[in-house]
Amino acid sequence: MKKEIFIPSKRFAYILGTILLFVLVMALPSLFGKMFTIGSMNPEMTISIGWPVSFFEVDILNMTSMPIKWAALILSLLSYILVSYCLDILISFILMSFKGPEKPEAVMIQARKAYYYYKSQGVGEAKVHDMFKQKGWKEEDIAKLR
Repeated sequence: MKKEIFIPSKRFAYILGTILLFVLVMALPSLFGKMFTIGSMNPEMTISIGWPVSFFEVDILNMTSMPIKWAALILSLLSYILVSYCLDILISFILMSFKGPEKPEAVMIQARKAYYYYKSQGVGEAKVHDMFKQKGWKEEDIAKLR
């Protein structure tokens, strides 16, 4: 297993942004539902954003309270980052399984020696190419041997 798989890739930022956007979109029904009932002056008029814990809460009738709950904000952001990191690793594992294992450098060196040995013995390029193809080598790996 490669150690680079546990280093966040460019997808990490996109996943984190998608999660944050999803949390904001989940708050929209609450926001619009309460906006249309402002005329009734319901004492429970609070607009909250955040999941699983609301970290931004505005009380429409009592604007003196602080809208940001710092502990909940930090906890939510840490959970979003952790979920993004886990999803990034999961996607990397899935993509790695489709690529197949890479050839180690020692195998490439031995294969390059065999390639030039057969070429020096007078075996044609196409024949050497077919020999490597029969052993399961891919076109791009055979091209690296030349």
